[in-house]
Amino acid sequence: MILPNYWQNVISDKLRVMAAFVPEDENRKILYVRIYQKFINIPLISSLINCIFMRFNKMILKQDRSVVTSQIPKYSNIYNKEFLVPADAPILLYRKYPHENSKD
Repeated sequence: MILPNYWQNVISDKLRVMAAFVPEDENRKILYVRIYQKFINIPLISSLINCIFMRFNKMILKQDRSVVTSQIPKYSNIYNKEFLVPADAPILLYRKYPHENSKD
């Protein structure tokens, strides 16, 4: 399944990282990250391993923050010349939302 603002990194058959970038407002997004691992099935140990992986993810996200926040353009124009196919309908809806709900 492909969704806008949804990212999945399949590291192996038994390890994947998923992230959802959820718009909070015009300029801010909330990032939800989740680890899925199948190589350790012992409950307490798997929780510890997941916690360790999440610490590494937070470290990587902090390193990426300066790159992501400096990208331009921050505003997505719905009237650009990009060719969108019917499967891109969620992208178009996302781009229309700020225009239709602006306070101007």
